[in-house]
Amino acid sequence: MLAATALFAVGCDDDNDNKTDSVAPAPVTDVTFTPQPGGGYFLYTNPKDADFLYARAEYTIGTGEKISKTSSAYSDTLFIEGFGEVKEYEVKIYAVDRDNNVSEPVIMKVTPLETATETILSTVKVIPGFSNLNITWENETQARVNVYVKYEIDGKEGTKVYASNAVEDNFEIDQLEGRPYKISAWLTDNYGNQSTVRELGEFTPKEDYLLDKSKWSFLQDSRLWGNKWDDSEAEDYQAPFGFNPNNEDDPLTKVYAHDSLKNGRRTHVEGRATKFIDGELDDAAKLNLNYFHSGDMSWGGDKTKGEYGQGYDWGAGRSGEERFYKSGDSSSYRLYCSYFYDMGETIQASRIQVSPRRWGADAWGTENVKEFQIFISNDQDPTDGITGWEYVGHYAVVKPSDESEANLVLKEGGTQWLLYPDDPRFTPPFRYIRFKIVKIYGGNSACSSEMTLWGQVGDSQPYAPSVTPDNESTEGTTDDTAQVTE
Repeated sequence: MLAATALFAVGCDDDNDNKTDSVAPAPVTDVTFTPQPGGGYFLYTNPKDADFLYARAEYTIGTGEKISKTSSAYSDTLFIEGFGEVKEYEVKIYAVDRDNNVSEPVIMKVTPLETATETILSTVKVIPGFSNLNITWENETQARVNVYVKYEIDGKEGTKVYASNAVEDNFEIDQLEGRPYKISAWLTDNYGNQSTVRELGEFTPKEDYLLDKSKWSFLQDSRLWGNKWDDSEAEDYQAPFGFNPNNEDDPLTKVYAHDSLKNGRRTHVEGRATKFIDGELDDAAKLNLNYFHSGDMSWGGDKTKGEYGQGYDWGAGRSGEERFYKSGDSSSYRLYCSYFYDMGETIQASRIQVSPRRWGADAWGTENVKEFQIFISNDQDPTDGITGWEYVGHYAVVKPSDESEANLVLKEGGTQWLLYPDDPRFTPPFRYIRFKIVKIYGGNSACSSEMTLWGQVGDSQPYAPSVTPDNESTEGTTDDTAQVTE
């Protein structure tokens, strides 16, 4: 009988514990509102109820959609968003407790600032590129928006849309003719609000075309140096692998002086420097080995003696301590060497594409070039060596984060850059080009399959002078000061 009574008492206690509270909490107090683009935030004092759980704002936006936003008991701030117009809206703020009891609403009349879509739209710009138009904008609030751009010509039209929440972003409308296109733009946000349509005007893409490589050739050091080349003790060819640059008795030492204005080491069968301009891409499936290969860059070189471009301090490199004068970026290694080419005629370039060596499935690693620089010269009298080198730009190979996009880049032949991305234009006229390797992904040599240029033959196109960045020179090793284009 006593045991039964004890069980009954325990049962009664459990029922009391599960009993819910039906008393609503007090409302939030001292509410103020600060407007922001398309929304804003409330500051308030939470009720002192012990079981207060969160504050909730309820309102209806211009599309008719009802929105609910919440903020926990540990906060005194509640953000609202989604308004498409600058006008007065009614917002009801409730206090809610742990038993889902809801307080009386605090009704606020609020007017947001101009929506983010309108603010972003005001920053949209169109920059004519080569066979394309580049659309740029700024988004300081990092609101997630969809940018629509309509382009019209000859009664036909197309529209391209791009989603973004980046502070600065852009996209390109490609495969356009060199004729005027009428451009307009508008934005939408995640709540379906649409901005006004902004007429941006007419823009004409610049015209370039794929440059013919049939006249291109590798620029031997003897031609690069002109009458400064000393071939009294050696034939006119690249130093063989057996050459030791630190052996003063080697007959090639006099000829193959260490200087940044020379070609890097190269092999003579697979990996020839000429493969970089032969129009054929490396294909792992075919095993055609169509790429340039700088040779084992761990060979030789003493940077204390000014020996430049042949690889440094390889001894500790294989353990990762200092590999090729390590760049500080764990995913790449600094390796300076250059290859020089003769275009065979005067040209002006606009775009460049670099195709990687297809080492198995990894076109974005191993010994592939990761960063490079371009220099050009239009020396009309190369008798005393080719001089007057002008810096064009510093470019980085970046694998797209989306695998399908990365595969598309490879399918289209590799990464492509505008030579002057901030102000698309032609280079000054030139005949000679220097492809200077700055970083590789890894390994002990540099590789790449193909270099392709777009532009026009001749010297008739307008251009702005190239600018050499601070501390950059054709003789030095201070390349990291240059601005990198991805």
